[in-house]
Amino acid sequence: MVSQRIRDYELMMVISPESTDEEVAALSQRISGFVTDRGGSIYRDDHWGLRRLAYPIQRFQEGNYVLKQFSVDPETVVALGRTLNAAEQVLRHLMIKIEAPPPPPPPPPAPEPQAVAAEAEAETEPEPEAEEAPVSTEESSPEEVAPDDEAPEPEPNQA
Repeated sequence: MVSQRIRDYELMMVISPESTDEEVAALSQRISGFVTDRGGSIYRDDHWGLRRLAYPIQRFQEGNYVLKQFSVDPETVVALGRTLNAAEQVLRHLMIKIEAPPPPPPPPPAPEPQAVAAEAEAETEPEPEAEEAPVSTEESSPEEVAPDDEAPEPEPNQA
């Protein structure tokens, strides 16, 4: 007997918008049961609800989206694919092998007591700001500086 390697998979399903929420939940439970009965485990089960489709599928403009991530052997994946193809409620499905399940988000790091004290001290102590001389944004021309009769004479060019 050859042992099968357990692999991780992701399944996205678009279910008919004519299905009620209870029918969508029942189909999702049936698929979860299918996987767990064959030795697999479900580690993510998201119901996205009714969403607009990018293009019509079987004359439907909307569909109920369900995303599942699970671990199971490859033979079960083939059987699950046949089951989904036969289900009338499922408009489309896509099952892909993923390399590894996404890790849970890490908890936020706890700040060190010394760092917290230094940050608090920095917040209470205002930083001195350098004073800048006011800069005029207007360009000055010789006419604006002195009237024509008092204007200094230009120096002769020395060549």
